[in-house]
Amino acid sequence: MINDYILTESIQLIKAGNKDAARSLLEPYLLENPNNIQAWLWETELFSNDGDKIKVLDACLKQNPGEPQVIKALNFFKKRLDSTGSQPATPISSPSPYSYSSSPGYPESDVFALRQAETDFSVVEDPQPLRSAPPKKAVLPKKPIRISPVMMKVILVVLGCVVFIVAIGFYLGGGYYLNGQINQSFAVQNCADVVQQTTFVSLYPRGLFASMFTGHDQYTQCRIKLDVEQAVVAKNWEQALSLAQQYLAAYPDGPFAKNLSEQAPKYLFTWSAELIASHNYSSGIEKLKQILETYPDSPSAKPAPETIYQTYILWAKELTSKQDFKEAEPLLKTALSYFKADSARTEPIKQELVNLYVAWGDKQVELGDIENGTASYKKAGEISPGKIDVELFIARAYLRKALEISDTNNFDKALARVKEISDKAQSENIKSEANIAREKILSAYSSSTSPQATEQLTAAITLICQGQRPELPIFGLDTENIRFGSSNAFAKLPADWAAERPGELRYVICSSETEQKIESCRYTGNHYLTRMRYVWQITLYDILTGEVASKTSLKGADPDRCPYRANFLVGSTTSRSYGKRPTADQLVAWLTKLKIAK
Repeated sequence: MINDYILTESIQLIKAGNKDAARSLLEPYLLENPNNIQAWLWETELFSNDGDKIKVLDACLKQNPGEPQVIKALNFFKKRLDSTGSQPATPISSPSPYSYSSSPGYPESDVFALRQAETDFSVVEDPQPLRSAPPKKAVLPKKPIRISPVMMKVILVVLGCVVFIVAIGFYLGGGYYLNGQINQSFAVQNCADVVQQTTFVSLYPRGLFASMFTGHDQYTQCRIKLDVEQAVVAKNWEQALSLAQQYLAAYPDGPFAKNLSEQAPKYLFTWSAELIASHNYSSGIEKLKQILETYPDSPSAKPAPETIYQTYILWAKELTSKQDFKEAEPLLKTALSYFKADSARTEPIKQELVNLYVAWGDKQVELGDIENGTASYKKAGEISPGKIDVELFIARAYLRKALEISDTNNFDKALARVKEISDKAQSENIKSEANIAREKILSAYSSSTSPQATEQLTAAITLICQGQRPELPIFGLDTENIRFGSSNAFAKLPADWAAERPGELRYVICSSETEQKIESCRYTGNHYLTRMRYVWQITLYDILTGEVASKTSLKGADPDRCPYRANFLVGSTTSRSYGKRPTADQLVAWLTKLKIAK
């Protein structure tokens, strides 16, 4: 925008015939914009000689090879130069700091080499005609003039006053001259020339000459304007805005006031965009609100509300994703308050607030803070009544707690909690989730070796042998490891056959022991020794169905034969001799034949 202004101003100066002022703007402009063909063509207008114009166009072609417009203009001037013959170089009133031909000491590609003075001017005084000497007059003796000391002092004082007045005159005259130069440059808004008048500023202090000269204000205005432009180039939006506001406060009717009042909200908007991009959301929103308050009618004010809204949402989502709920909550509440009259924006903000409370509640429940977690769920329900199932979220919190209890191997307590939640639930969703939680607990219970699991394992064996079924469905769930449980205290199954977990217990061995008479041996005095053997009646139950899977009898070893002599208790005429009971090896051998173990 600043470069366009410089080019426009240069063209106006050329049209007005002020080529020196135009050169001071256009040539620096070409240094920064060597590809602007229009600027090069206007540069040729600064020269009246076709040879100089050709030099300018040659320099342009080096920067812009093959440019048809330049080639066409170059051919035109060369043709005209050839038709009119060689022309002497036209002297330039103020030497330009640039050259458009190669000069010794500079590379040929540098089209802006320093130009040497093109013409040397010398002043030759006109000769005076000879005159005859005038006739001598008679010299009369002069009477000496005597000046008294008082008169001498008066003369010196008068001379001093004259010298002082003359000096003051020259001093003020210089001030008026410099002030006029500033006024002239300021009139065409040539601030580059205005700020170069540092001599005026230093020799004629503002405090003494502000009422006499307008140059001080003009210098200050140009200084601020250029500082603003420099700050914009450096993207220092804070400084640019501060300087623009400083100018508008001091010079509300100044020539740059309109432009700066239009640019100030743009500086704010750009500044806010950079702040938001760097995740400084608070400052970015503050700048946008400043636009709406200070520049409500500016073009930048129109997109500001939507940008504020989007920034609030973005900021809240970022904080929520970081689980910084305490920071996100007041932020969304502020946004809700700011847009309370705009239902199109308040509804999405409410939804974000609901999401925040739900996520916050989940986090609190995860940390074991059920009370505050349920409070967060209730807040979410208050914002959007009927849109979320608050009871379901609360039930999930307590179900989560039950699962945590299950993780401590306290399965009975966990199952009791789940049953309590399910019994109170009126929603099928809650009942369904309670069933899912119960299944998870039962699965953990089934694969546990905890004291509770061992107790359930023992109790299940007893119940099956008593013709009852265990209540908890945690038995026989492990299809990869089919093991057995036995009620027989005399035969302990090997470790690879005995179930250690409820899930491994698929079959229960129920046994009863009987005694079988082999023979009776008679001794004197009607004493009898009876030989006996132990017999086990084995029944195998499938714990999943409660049905009998198989039956068998296992006999123990026979006792020794009746001895030649036998000992009897005093007063007793009978005695028994037993063999060993059946062994676990016999039991395993029978189970092996069934081929049901894994």
